[in-house]
Amino acid sequence: MKQTTIPVLTTAVGVIIALLLIGAGATAPQGEQKLPLLMLLFASELGFLVTLGGAIYGIKLWQQQQREKRFLLFGALAGFVLAAALLVLGLTLWFTTTAG
Repeated sequence: MKQTTIPVLTTAVGVIIALLLIGAGATAPQGEQKLPLLMLLFASELGFLVTLGGAIYGIKLWQQQQREKRFLLFGALAGFVLAAALLVLGLTLWFTTTAG
């Protein structure tokens, strides 16, 4: 496997985790989730860390490589956006369930 595919693969893993979170009801009103809160928070944090790690690795590779720069930049930027979305989702879950 080439090193340049790692940022895109980690972004794909993040997308799968985000879809699983949405399917499990992470965006549903409180009490309507299909999984316990701790499991949703763990999955959100795992997705955040995986995508952020892949994005940082992609930026480091982007600075070193001379070719395939567009591919690396796409993977890294998509990873940063998805990591931010998973972070916001996790914080929203946390604050909406603990505010009461």
